[in-house]
Amino acid sequence: MCSPLGRHLIERRNFFVETILPRGVRRRRLSDDEMNAYRGPFPNTESPRPFAVFPREILGSRMFLAETAAALPALSDRPALVVWPTKGFAIREPERKRCEALFPGYHTVLLEGAGHYMQEDAAADIVAATTDFVPRQRPQRLARARSAIAPRTGPSTCAYSIVT
Repeated sequence: MCSPLGRHLIERRNFFVETILPRGVRRRRLSDDEMNAYRGPFPNTESPRPFAVFPREILGSRMFLAETAAALPALSDRPALVVWPTKGFAIREPERKRCEALFPGYHTVLLEGAGHYMQEDAAADIVAATTDFVPRQRPQRLARARSAIAPRTGPSTCAYSIVT
C-alpha cells in the first residue's frame, strides 16, 4: 500500500476501512453500525492518510522490530497467552510457532476461522481465553514473589522489597 495507487485508494476511496478491514474479519460480516463507527474518524479525503503512511512506517521500523525481537528472550520465563487467528492474512503459523518457542510456558488458543482483525471476529473467545488464563497465573506469580521477598537493610527495618 506504499505505492501511489495504494495511497490513492486509501486517501480517495477509504480503501482500508471499506475493503481491507472487512476482508480481515472472516467469521462474520461487520454490521452497518460497526462500519459507520470505523468510517466516523475519516470524514474527508485527507483523514485516512495515516493508513497510507502506516505500511511504510512498518517497513521503515525493521531495525526497531529486530531489536525488540532480540530482547524477547529476556521475558521467556514469563507465562504467555498466545491468542491466534487461523485465517489471518498478515501473521501466519510460522510466526505463531516462533512466538511459542520464545515462551516455553505458553498457552495457545487458536481462534478457528478468525481473521487478522480477530477482536472483531472473536471478542468473546478472546475474553474467555484471557479470563481463563490470568487466574491460573496468579499462584505462580505469588510463589515467585514470595521467594523474591528479601528484608531490606538500611534505615527502614520493617520494609520489604519484592523483586520480580
